[in-house]
Amino acid sequence: MLPLLLNPQLQIITANYTVIKDHWGGNRQKDGFCRLYYPVKGSGRIQLDGKDVELNSGNFYLIPSDTPFRLYPSEGMGHYWIHFLANLESGMNLFSVIGLKECRLEHISEYKRGLFSKLMKVYKQKGLDNEILLISTLMEIIYTFFRENNIIQKVETMEYLRFEKVIRFVRENYMNPISSKDLAEVVNLHPGYFSGLFTSSFGITPVKYINKVRIEQAQLLLIATELRVNKVAQKTGFSNEYYFSETFKQYTGQAPSNYRKIFNSTKYS
Repeated sequence: MLPLLLNPQLQIITANYTVIKDHWGGNRQKDGFCRLYYPVKGSGRIQLDGKDVELNSGNFYLIPSDTPFRLYPSEGMGHYWIHFLANLESGMNLFSVIGLKECRLEHISEYKRGLFSKLMKVYKQKGLDNEILLISTLMEIIYTFFRENNIIQKVETMEYLRFEKVIRFVRENYMNPISSKDLAEVVNLHPGYFSGLFTSSFGITPVKYINKVRIEQAQLLLIATELRVNKVAQKTGFSNEYYFSETFKQYTGQAPSNYRKIFNSTKYS
């Protein structure tokens, strides 16, 4: 099982250091990418499942993808932040496989705190050597969470391995029409039996999983491109803009255009 953990595919979407200049926050957010926060001055809080988690200077905070939350930074809070993807080769989300949910690390060593500033410096540079250093630095930060939470000893991936081919198929074909029957054929199972087995393993039906992957990809397109909403819908496998918008709102709590607007207006969350 261990090689799965040792070879995640990491991709940094964006990263920076930001000082909050006015009070804002409170929007419900749920993204297809992960977030790392490191406040260095001031404070704030994150609301997760109705519970408040304090954002205190000197601590690391991880919010895995697909985690609904509300962020309330205080005015003047200065913090490093990273948005990134963390998937295994099959396309399975690293944190879903290992069962790591939102968490924070306290009493961080000077060396670990220096990793964030090092990452920011490398992020602004270009070149293959810097790219390798960037990913290795991010991986070191992530493994800090693993070690502190005894993740390596707790890994149980058999249920996910059973559907590795299915996950890969969805990730490679989400832009095309896909049915639950198509996924059942990938692993040579009867559609009804496959659907029940998949749902019991992942807590989500095959069709909802397909839409989940499509919405995650749509979020990235809304953030990284200026494509119109109807074009984003087409590129992510939705038959029409209305169905896309309704599904997007169910998943994220925001309409696609509003999601893009909020992200672009904050440039940090």
